[in-house]
Amino acid sequence: MARSKKSKSPASSDPNADLAKLKKMTPEQVRKMAKRNGGTIVGDGNGLGEGMGMDDTKPVMMFVELVSTPPPSVMKYSDGPRDGWDKQLVTILSTMYKDLLQTGGLTVQIYAIEESKLLVSCQKGWLGNEIMDFFLGRKGEVLSVTIDGVETKA
Repeated sequence: MARSKKSKSPASSDPNADLAKLKKMTPEQVRKMAKRNGGTIVGDGNGLGEGMGMDDTKPVMMFVELVSTPPPSVMKYSDGPRDGWDKQLVTILSTMYKDLLQTGGLTVQIYAIEESKLLVSCQKGWLGNEIMDFFLGRKGEVLSVTIDGVETKA
């Protein structure tokens, strides 16, 4: 005699109903549900509207805006005093970030696209949340992180 498994909650066959339920949830509820289901919500958790959602199966790219004045933690590696960011300091900082992220098991590519702006990409989109949290935790170095046009201040 074979047993059939009962699912805890029946899956909805109406994607619009499912989306309506998601839109009513708080960002914290969305994050908990995503973790429970093995996924990741990248961004601030509010990203369920048009153009705000993130497919965690695709590569993730984010822009990291640096503070206007390089912090002492970066200036100690400089070969002299500076008023703002330059190529050498941005290269030093991006190398430090890449090494720190890699130590944590997060493989990224970091490109300096302006004097105080970095482009960070990762082929494993499901790691986007952890990468964004890393940069948002770098207070005094990072001003904001932007993913899909949604800017999050550090």
